[in-house]
Amino acid sequence: MRLFKLNIMGVLWLAMASAVHASAVDDDLLFFEFLEQVREINGQVTQNFALRFSGPELDYLDVYFQQSGDETLYEATVENQRAAISSDKASFFRLFALGGLKNRYYIAQADFPGFGNSKVKVEKKPAKTPKEPMPSIDLVSPKFNYWPQTGQCFTFRLQPNIPSNDIELFVLEKGRLRALEPAEKRGFSYVPSHDKQLRSGNVAAGRQDTIIVRITNGNEIYKISYAMLLHRSRTAFLDQKAGFAVFLTPALLFAAWVAIKRKRSKTPW
Repeated sequence: MRLFKLNIMGVLWLAMASAVHASAVDDDLLFFEFLEQVREINGQVTQNFALRFSGPELDYLDVYFQQSGDETLYEATVENQRAAISSDKASFFRLFALGGLKNRYYIAQADFPGFGNSKVKVEKKPAKTPKEPMPSIDLVSPKFNYWPQTGQCFTFRLQPNIPSNDIELFVLEKGRLRALEPAEKRGFSYVPSHDKQLRSGNVAAGRQDTIIVRITNGNEIYKISYAMLLHRSRTAFLDQKAGFAVFLTPALLFAAWVAIKRKRSKTPW
């Protein structure tokens, strides 16, 4: 078994809990934490998650997932507050958890790719569609991105599915909470800041940023989280001028050499 370990701080959920507690988002939040990705002997790839909740015990908690090219809703198994989603072929997944406590509702989301290559099919159990419509955060652009990067613009659309009196948007970025500005038609965008630690880490190094939405509907409160696993930018810190000069100089020298050869040669080519 070969592990692809991601450089995500083990105390991420503690930082998140404390940051949210000190903010206007209250002190309760349900969210996924990206853990290691494992390539199994049979060729399947499994992405592991921790399911965190910084609040009192919930009345119920259900976890589901969907796979690209398949609109079916499947049950996700959670053991010891951990979920594992396996792929036997290249796919994109949508993972989400629904929880409730009295007049408060919690939704945790994460989108991620899986690059399994196995003849052994992953067993999946279809789930019943939740009776009550729940709001969600939908990634609009880029829709399918296997390597999300810092400095990249991500566009989202909020799907409330419910009446709302007030909507607040936040992002927990590198352990710090800040507000996001909504756009038209319940859309908003987020550009993750660059990270020196990611630049100095290995190629697969990643960090988790989490978008948080708080919706108020009368005396009901909906809290949504969307976990993003980000990697260092592939182009942001390249010296493009120097690279262009390195490329252009040999080309110019070669063109000059050809011109000289043509001028000296008697052959009209």
